[in-house]
This record gives sequence, structure tokens and C-alpha cells, in this order.
Amino acid sequence: MTDPRELEDLLYLLRCAMGGERADPDRVLAMDLERMYKLSRFHSLAALSYTAVETAFDGRPPRDRLPDGWKQARDAAVRNALLFAAERKALQDFCEESGIWYLPLKGVLLQRDYPRLGLREMADNDILFDAAFQTRVRDWFTARGYRVAAYGAGAHDSYHKPPVFNFEMHTTLFSAQLHPDWAAYFDGVTKNLLPMQGTRFGRRMSDEDCLLYLLTHMYKHFEAGGTGLRSLLDLFVFCRAHGRALDGAYLARGLEQLGLTDFARESCELAQRIFGSEQPLRPQDARALTYYLTSGTYGTAAHRIDNRLQKLAGPDGRLTPGKKLVYLYRRVFPDREYMQRWCALAAPFFLRHRWLLPLTPWYRMAYALARKKTGKVSRELRAVWKK
Repeated sequence: MTDPRELEDLLYLLRCAMGGERADPDRVLAMDLERMYKLSRFHSLAALSYTAVETAFDGRPPRDRLPDGWKQARDAAVRNALLFAAERKALQDFCEESGIWYLPLKGVLLQRDYPRLGLREMADNDILFDAAFQTRVRDWFTARGYRVAAYGAGAHDSYHKPPVFNFEMHTTLFSAQLHPDWAAYFDGVTKNLLPMQGTRFGRRMSDEDCLLYLLTHMYKHFEAGGTGLRSLLDLFVFCRAHGRALDGAYLARGLEQLGLTDFARESCELAQRIFGSEQPLRPQDARALTYYLTSGTYGTAAHRIDNRLQKLAGPDGRLTPGKKLVYLYRRVFPDREYMQRWCALAAPFFLRHRWLLPLTPWYRMAYALARKKTGKVSRELRAVWKK
């Protein structure tokens, strides 16, 4: 559990970095800097927090007081941002030459609203594109030495190449099977995209639709395995940069259709409170932040199990033995789309011979045993039966 003082210190560093303010060097030296580094790494905010520390000492922080790797994490984030920008430019040129419309998403856009290049860390680049050219885009990536990590098995295809390149090429923004209401809403949005200035085939959303997509994607992670401080910071950064010009009535209608009105209000208020104010956190702020703090950037298995069980328990909150058995059955025999995505990563043979797909749950169990993942499985079983 994060100490309230540690949380205040981390938020102070992030506010200083985002506001371009010089942090108080005496306060910085009084912090548990090892803990600040670990917390910020856990939330993919190490580059941003280090910038505040560096600025506090006019670019010459006492290296003997800083944890190993903090400066390197910031330098790596800047280097990766430059490498990704060059690779995105090559992809954009290919799409322009091939007549393929494309729409940059998430971090690719959000990084522009951060103070400097590289301060919004990204593990991958997300781009929506014309699904009619899915095979041609795959061929472009493979010709450049990318490994196909997933293809044709969900809402996006994944391509990886050392040293840092990860691209998620979306054919749709949300799965129609997993999130039918969201998929239907954003399919309507993508039919009315705006032109991207300076391109023939580049596309962009309106600022209102960008915010709606940001909130929906955030909630998808929030109710799955959780999401961390960076999601709240992204929300704050976007609203600070674009909020005054947004159409409130349009946003209200969209949030109602997406079923996210309460989540959006609570998240925006929390983001503004912790990043837009230097006042001490209120008890209710600290309680609300606990879930984000323990989730990290990409969520945790513990949160994922808890959230699945809560959803299965229903409105009365009663988790009967029968409901636990239903949970375990669904974990052993997931839906077809989940298994297709799993096969794309672990067993592409089944996607080439789809008539064998009914056998994949059994193969998945054997795969787990062969990879010695029984400890992970037993921990999940214990967690379920303790509820």
C-alpha cells in the first residue's frame, strides 16, 4: 500500500513537470527517491518524474542520491519516441502511396499535449486503418522485418521488431463481440472522420470524439485488470489542452449512449483534483486513488480476478459456489474470440486450420502445464475460493 506522503511527493513531481515549474530541491532530497523511481516506473511515468528532479537542480541532480536507471529511463523514452516517429513516418508514407486511410490513436496523439517529446511514455503505437488493406499492411510490416504477433484474430493486428517497435494496427476500435454497444457507437464515428491536415489519406477524430474514445478505452481497462495514474494524467492533459472548446452537449449525449456518464464525471474530477491542484489530498481522494495506484499502467491479475467475480456476483453481490464454478468454467473454456486471440500469440497453427479450433481449450491447458504455469493457475483458484 502506498504511503499518503509518498503519493503526495509523486504527484508533486508530476505537477511540477507538467507545469514547467522548478521543484523545491530541499523537498526533493527529503523524498524517498528510490520509492519515487519505482512508483513512477510502475505507472510508466519515470521520464516525467525524472524531468522534475533534474529541473530542481538546474540539470545537475546529485547522481549519488538518485536510483540507478532513472535518468536512463528518461533518455530511453526520448530515444524511443524519436525512433517511433521515424517508423510512423515510413508507415504514413506507405499508406499515402497506397491510398489507405489511417487514424493515429491514443499515445500517438496524447504525446503532443505533454511538455516535451518522450515524456509521455509508450510501449506501442496504435493506428486505425482501412481494413480492406489488412493483408497489404501485414506484408509491409513483414517486409521490414517485423514479427506478426497477432493477425485477423480480434480488433487489431500486432507487429513487433527489435529494439523497441510495437505496432497495434486496428481494423476496428472495439470488438463487436466483447463490447457491442461501444463497437456500434465508434463504427459510426469512424464513418465520419475528418481529414488530417497536410495529408491525403490521414484522418482524425473531432476533439469530442477523441475524449469519448479516451474515456471508453480507459474504462475498458479500469473494469478489467485496472489502470494507473498515467490514464488519469492523460485525461487531465487532454482536457487542459482542449477542454474549453469542447461541445458539452455532444459529450453528454455520447457518454449516455456509451454508458459512461458517471465514470467520466468521477474520473475527470479526480484527475483535475490531483493534477490541477496543489492542495493536500482529501480522504475521499486517497480512497479513490487506491485502485489506480495498485493497478499500474496495464492492470494486475488480482484486480482482473476481483472485477470478473464482482461482475459475476451481480447486483446482490452474492458469490455462491455455483457462480464460482461458472467463473472457472469460463476461464477454462473462453469464448471463440478470446481463443482466436490466444492462438494468434501462442498457437497460430489452429488459425490456419480453423476446423481444429474446438480443441484449443484443451491445448491451452496442456500449453500451461508445459510452460510450468501451474503456480499461476493455483493462485487464481485460491483467490476465487477465498471470495
